[in-house]
Amino acid sequence: MVTLGSKISEKFKDVFQSGLAFQIFNRPVRNDQIWDIKIFWRLMEYNGKDIVEESEAFDELEDCLNDMLDYIHFETRTWKSEMPLIEDDGHSNINVWDWVITKEGLVVQVELDDQPDLPFKKIKRFASKTEAQNADQINTLVKELIKEKESNKASWDMYGSELCAGDMIGKENAISDKIEELRNEH
Repeated sequence: MVTLGSKISEKFKDVFQSGLAFQIFNRPVRNDQIWDIKIFWRLMEYNGKDIVEESEAFDELEDCLNDMLDYIHFETRTWKSEMPLIEDDGHSNINVWDWVITKEGLVVQVELDDQPDLPFKKIKRFASKTEAQNADQINTLVKELIKEKESNKASWDMYGSELCAGDMIGKENAISDKIEELRNEH
């Protein structure tokens, strides 16, 4: 009996508890003169007959599962980036699994109804699909920008006009430009 690693087992569980009708299958694929067995996934209508979406070929099961999870997280949701956080009647539009932007500029996914490390007052707006897909890179750059600003402020407080403010601002702007590029990537 073959057992899957716990990491792959968790991914299987996440995929098949998504509520979507997925199939994973393999088939031979001709690559030049060689036939390879590749792994595919398919999203089916609940009748089990109609195909909604079919993936590209994968060599590894884990790559296939990662692609399925990306599909679940980024393609099956309605993105709320243009929606207000709170309606005029005072009701919140934030739900579990929504992606939001914090006031610091971090891209965060809401994981619990009551998330102590993400109070409502820290949320600026909903994230776009592009921001959610680039969350790791954006968050790394935002943290780098915060450190750069803190370092520049401390240096300025200590040395004042002996420093080149243009160089400091240039470094901050370069990081900010990279962040904006990732936020608006198409």
